[in-house]
Amino acid sequence: MSTKRDQRIADETLQHDAALMCRVGGCPNPWSVDGPAGRCCSAHAWAQPHQWARITDEQLDAQARRAMRASQEQPKPRKRPMTIDEKRAIGQKLRQAIRQQGGRQWAHKLRDREQRGEKLTEAQRSMWRDALGVHDEPAQAPLVEPAPQAEFDDGPYIADVQDELEAAPW
Repeated sequence: MSTKRDQRIADETLQHDAALMCRVGGCPNPWSVDGPAGRCCSAHAWAQPHQWARITDEQLDAQARRAMRASQEQPKPRKRPMTIDEKRAIGQKLRQAIRQQGGRQWAHKLRDREQRGEKLTEAQRSMWRDALGVHDEPAQAPLVEPAPQAEFDDGPYIADVQDELEAAPW
């Protein structure tokens, strides 16, 4: 029922693929060099025409070897997903390792670095403070009197400008 359509699609694909292939008869490679010999693969483009038959045989042999190797490779076995108990056991081992290392040594080291005057990022500061339970008291903002506002009396100035505009000859 759809054989004509399928055949037409297959024919179009073959014609399209043929336009992309190396111009040397029998070569399995697509063209990649549009040189003096026409559109050829890089293996044929720089070789003399009397060497093309040997090069084509080499390309076909290499393609056959790749296909043979691919067919003989065994798929790698899939790893079994971890069970909940295995995940819990790993978590327990991690907790024990952290406890053996002192748990919060990293936080103490960051605190010491900051106390020595070293600049830490905001993330580092907040993490070591959270881990050690140190909370900054909000810094007291220095009391600064607001700058006095200059008073600007524009009353008479505007009136003078308006008078000048009205007196203008235009």
